[in-house]
Amino acid sequence: MLADLLRDLAISSLIQLLGYILTGARCELLVSPDGPSLVNALAGENVTLAVSFSGASDGDPVVSWFKGVLSIATWTINSMADPPVAATLSSVIRIDKQSASLTFFNVPLNYTGDYTIEMVKSGMKRYIQSLTLSSLPGLIKEGTENFTLQHSMLQGVFEQQMWFFNGIEIKNSSHYLVKTQANSLVILRPNRNDTGEYAVLLTNPFRNATASQNVSVRYGPDEPILEAHPLQSFYLAGDSLNLSCQANGFPQPIAEWVFGGKIISLKGVLNLTNVQTSQGGVYTCRLVNEDTKESRQKNMTLTVYGMWKSEGLSGPAIAGIAAGIPCSLLFLLLLIGLIYLGVYCIRNKSR
Repeated sequence: MLADLLRDLAISSLIQLLGYILTGARCELLVSPDGPSLVNALAGENVTLAVSFSGASDGDPVVSWFKGVLSIATWTINSMADPPVAATLSSVIRIDKQSASLTFFNVPLNYTGDYTIEMVKSGMKRYIQSLTLSSLPGLIKEGTENFTLQHSMLQGVFEQQMWFFNGIEIKNSSHYLVKTQANSLVILRPNRNDTGEYAVLLTNPFRNATASQNVSVRYGPDEPILEAHPLQSFYLAGDSLNLSCQANGFPQPIAEWVFGGKIISLKGVLNLTNVQTSQGGVYTCRLVNEDTKESRQKNMTLTVYGMWKSEGLSGPAIAGIAAGIPCSLLFLLLLIGLIYLGVYCIRNKSR
């Protein structure tokens, strides 16, 4: 969109040189005798390009005539000196210093071409030079009150300014405020979506100029995301796993892991190999944005169980235990049989 607009302005500026209203000065190219802009004349005739202008009461305008890109003369209306016509053209061309009209005397055939007049308010620079953009504050954080882009130039004037974000024209809204008098654009309550390229386009009747600046809005860290790989409800001593911690932010937040009140890693991924029961507990991930100094943290609990081992028992002892199990059962059965026999005998005696 910005590129198309610049192309259209370049085309229209050539047309506007023939008639343009500039603050305090208006010029219009007229041809005498009356007729179209295309003037046909025979070689050897006298031809006059007459100019009328108004609205320059607060200062005498500066007038320039051109043949193509070749300057014919430049002077100030109402000055005492005659317009200094280029030596190579002075034998044919005369310019009236008061009316700014250009006259050809005995016009030769090789004087065929395009003739242009420019009229500029006195003291006004037609070129916009050294256009730059600056931003305040220098560090832009998401959620702050606002930030401002302001343009400045070494010299020149402009009649119109247009602001763009990533090539799309910016209009006044609840998010943008264009301050024409202050040469600035205010972004209200900036957010991460305001990161991109901003540009300003300045135009006057003769030239246009652009300046751009890339803006990065700092934000985050957002809510940390903690994950365990592999994901299990608990782990056994000797297992291996890793804990990851990340969050969105610009610049990318830096992570640190804390366990038992001590920092154990400055990386986003914490690797735990051959984990032991002593490593079970609460792990804290803390994320910090180095530019904004904002930080967030989140906890993860790791459960580690130990495994039973038959340390200290010899092979014969284990065999004895295994052999002792059926003997115990036999003794129990014998005891139950004796009790049953005793009860039976007592009942028979009572009869």
